[in-house]
Amino acid sequence: MKKISIYGIVEEVLEEGTSSVEISKQTSAYSRKFKEILNGLRIDPQYFKKQGSKKSEYEIPIEAKGAVKNLLLSYTSSPMKSVRKGKFEHLTFQDLKGIVECIKILLSYTLQGKTLLVELNKLDTLTQFNVKKSFSQMKDESIKELIEETESMLCPNFNNMLNQEDRVFLTNHYMLEIKHLNKRLREIIDIVHELREEEVLLTSDLKSKQGEITAKEERLEIHEQVVKELLEKGEDDELYLSNLKELKEVTGIKNEEMVVKELKELANNNEGTSHFKIVTNEDADLGQKFRTSEEVINEAVRLYYENREI
Repeated sequence: MKKISIYGIVEEVLEEGTSSVEISKQTSAYSRKFKEILNGLRIDPQYFKKQGSKKSEYEIPIEAKGAVKNLLLSYTSSPMKSVRKGKFEHLTFQDLKGIVECIKILLSYTLQGKTLLVELNKLDTLTQFNVKKSFSQMKDESIKELIEETESMLCPNFNNMLNQEDRVFLTNHYMLEIKHLNKRLREIIDIVHELREEEVLLTSDLKSKQGEITAKEERLEIHEQVVKELLEKGEDDELYLSNLKELKEVTGIKNEEMVVKELKELANNNEGTSHFKIVTNEDADLGQKFRTSEEVINEAVRLYYENREI
């Protein structure tokens, strides 16, 4: 994959109105800015470090060049200032939209497999981007449309015979309907909370029934698919080497070669090794008795209406 250095991106950023003499002085500053943005979003800058470089030199996939350029250009914007500080609570969907989309492009062209999914999930959890997107859509599409349609129906026109008092009482009725809707939603939220709480208790109970954890069971759990993906990587793969280094540090294994040796042993032995314990899809399902959001909310709505009928 073809890459471009931060210097190359800075060269384009500063092309308009900045002489080439100043570019070299600015490169380290822009590398620092890039790292600061990543740190604010809890993204490891090592993903983008130039291979073989001892300094903080970064390389970006050429396809993500525009995304990084936009991130650097928005460095002084109000939303980015909050992002750099790791403060996302008050930021709206519109505040985050451009930043998160650029970060997703950067991650998608840099990482792959499970590492990419983990980083994307972490980004969404940290920024609450999808939740804020849903709220924004609800305001823009549902509530706004609802108010506009109601207003058009209740405004004086030649298509209905509503008098002024009719419109006042219908507007009051509309407000009551909204209050009833909010009350209904609160009760459904409470039911969803109870259902999720039951799942957590069930999972805790299953774990407690497994008995005391022995020293052997304290091995690092690693999914069989992850083992397979790691062993398929080549030694020239930067992410592969980074993963091996991380496993070495977590487990205390002497070196990366020993990590590979145990992973190969693990792939052929479901009983595990001295440092690793294999986790299959079946194991994962046993430990995660959690239903999808759609299943739980449908169940909550059903229970809500059943309780009303009693």
